[in-house]
Amino acid sequence: MAATPVVGKRNAALVGHGGAGKTTLAEAIFFSQGLITRMGKIQEGNTLSDYTQEEIKREHSIYSTVLPLTYRDHQITILDTPGYLDFVGQMVSALSVVDGAVICVNGATGVESQTVRAWEIANEHELSRIVFINQLDRSDADFRELSGEVREIFGKRCVPLVVPAGSGDKVEGVINILTRVCRIRKGKETVEVEVPSDLKDLVEELRFQLVESIVELDEKLFERYLADEVISDDELAEVLRRSTIAGEIVPVIGGAAQHLVGVTTLLNLIVDYLPAPDAKRRIGGYVPGTDKKAERPLTQDAPFAARVFKMATEPHLGEMSYFRIYSGKVRPGDTVLNANTDTTMKLSAIVAMRGKERRDLTEATAGDIVATVKLKDTHIGDTLCAREQPIVFPALTYPKAVSFEAIEVEDKAVLEKISSSLQRLHEEDPTLVTEMNEETRQLVVYGMGELHLAAACLLYTSPSPRDLSTSRMPSSA
Repeated sequence: MAATPVVGKRNAALVGHGGAGKTTLAEAIFFSQGLITRMGKIQEGNTLSDYTQEEIKREHSIYSTVLPLTYRDHQITILDTPGYLDFVGQMVSALSVVDGAVICVNGATGVESQTVRAWEIANEHELSRIVFINQLDRSDADFRELSGEVREIFGKRCVPLVVPAGSGDKVEGVINILTRVCRIRKGKETVEVEVPSDLKDLVEELRFQLVESIVELDEKLFERYLADEVISDDELAEVLRRSTIAGEIVPVIGGAAQHLVGVTTLLNLIVDYLPAPDAKRRIGGYVPGTDKKAERPLTQDAPFAARVFKMATEPHLGEMSYFRIYSGKVRPGDTVLNANTDTTMKLSAIVAMRGKERRDLTEATAGDIVATVKLKDTHIGDTLCAREQPIVFPALTYPKAVSFEAIEVEDKAVLEKISSSLQRLHEEDPTLVTEMNEETRQLVVYGMGELHLAAACLLYTSPSPRDLSTSRMPSSA
């Protein structure tokens, strides 16, 4: 029997330095599709992503957030990730379970340290990428200069594909460099207009660069190009699509999420230029307890296999385990094996999460990113699989801690309580580590920076750190 392919799904992470506008971009995506009635603002604490008390208080992301939507008959799951070094563990975990990454660049400050770090981690996972230069509505933002910086730092495979129409607060649309098509917003509609005269030279300059980069990736096209034969936009677009999925080229697009500029273009690129969940055909691992290699076809008909990438405690639900399904399918009530701990467990529920909203599912299949509740002895990075055909995926690696704080408590009972609470936080963030110093008899907390340790302190001292109502997601969303 032929294997059932995974169709109509895309999984992508929004990554980049703090302040690049990832959370605002996520808001713009959902608002542009009519899935929310107004765009939330980080300063007002009403965004889909940053919904926990500590994120609202600090006005930046601390956790990765799962945000699914349907676009062009595709199920797209976006993971919005924190941008500061202190919370890099969340980005590492998210990038381990997606098939593509959207590298967000701040239109004012350009490529920053965590932009580079995100790129490096995406490299480690061999992910296809799109670069989204955001905030081009700022007066000091220059797409030509910024795209050149991206190309200089990340290599010649980064090529401009979409340039904004207009500059500063007059940015009103985007221009596809390959097709020379300009689309701008007119009220609630998007209309096609002629490329503005002051941008025609830039478009032609960047198009020449783009076409040369594309034809170099296809021998037959390159021969025709050298022979000055006419090559259609469709032919060029197909090679660009194929090469982006293969990671050989990285389209660079510009936009301004706050004004919905470039947002629909990005969604189209995610559908057309990022790989489907089964693009690599198989995923490698090991037979549990051995160094013998094992593989799993990335199809719905193969035995169930998934990786846990996030743990969280949600009110009314309790401890939740988020996982990406690579093969097979799973239903509420199914018994699965945690291959890392050799523990079998029954899945009491399968839910699709959108921020703090949830929707109960009767089944989840290969390519889905979902969650379940109350899995004992389960940690980030663990492999869940079919008992009959076990497999364990390679362990995730996280950067080492760079900061630490010692906790001095005289009351042993209090110390045990603190230690237990910090261990729970470690389950949600593997980069936060605690150990007892045998010489000083102090409990030492290690983290990625002062901000990281301060957030941990806030989480521990808060009587209910996630005290927010968890609502149900409409089944039609």
